[in-house]
Amino acid sequence: DWVRFFARSDGMWFAIRMTDTETGWAWKYVSQGSRAGNADIDTTLMRRSDSEYAVEGPSYEENGARVTEHHVCRKR
Repeated sequence: DWVRFFARSDGMWFAIRMTDTETGWAWKYVSQGSRAGNADIDTTLMRRSDSEYAVEGPSYEENGARVTEHHVCRKR
């Protein structure tokens, strides 16, 4: 397992626990801003190819709706 700490210039911060998987990493938000995570995996980073990864999650409530983030990272 890995532990990662991150802080952005806008004041957002988080700590995550990362675990290696067959296709990349899975991670759990230990804390984010003032919001603590839950017991399940929050986000996965999956390797699609040598130049592309997909990030699925986290999910959270925003303005009464459930939101799940989806990102694609490509190497140039």
